[in-house]
Amino acid sequence: MGIVRRECLKLFGAVIVTAASNPLQAIIVINLEVSVNTISPKVISKKKRGPFFVLLYVVALAAIFSLPQAAEDFDITKFFIIFGFTGIIASGSNYWGARKFVDYTDNHTVEITQEGLKSVEFDTLTTLPWDKITAIHCKIKHGKVSKMVLKTASSGSLDLSHYGNLDKLAIELKGFIDSVRWK
Repeated sequence: MGIVRRECLKLFGAVIVTAASNPLQAIIVINLEVSVNTISPKVISKKKRGPFFVLLYVVALAAIFSLPQAAEDFDITKFFIIFGFTGIIASGSNYWGARKFVDYTDNHTVEITQEGLKSVEFDTLTTLPWDKITAIHCKIKHGKVSKMVLKTASSGSLDLSHYGNLDKLAIELKGFIDSVRWK
């Protein structure tokens, strides 16, 4: 019988316990709290600004195509036709997409549980088991995690870069995923 060693570390709602005669064995115990991650407000605000920049782009294009040619003056009717037609279609569709994205983010979370990574949307719950994750690509910039992509067994990938507080998310994922899978 070996000596039982216990080390407890409170880390973002998780208690990591090592209790074994063999130091290679580790038991991870998670509190009843579930880590809930939402899409970053920075990503949401970029999406909301999208229609405005599309409108500016359409105005610039309409002005360029309405510039005087040869001995003509600036054609204001041509400008309004190009701007009106293209502007309504481009900015309208971009605005519609941005609104749908904002509505989606209001009802979307990613939870880290013992069963796996759970994605909660509107009335759907999808679980990605931990054993289906083959690799995690993590990019660190200026000491912070800037990009995180999970690769799955079915050759799929899940980009977690749009979620807030990637550092905390990376620490929580390290508690469930072997260090060999981290790249």
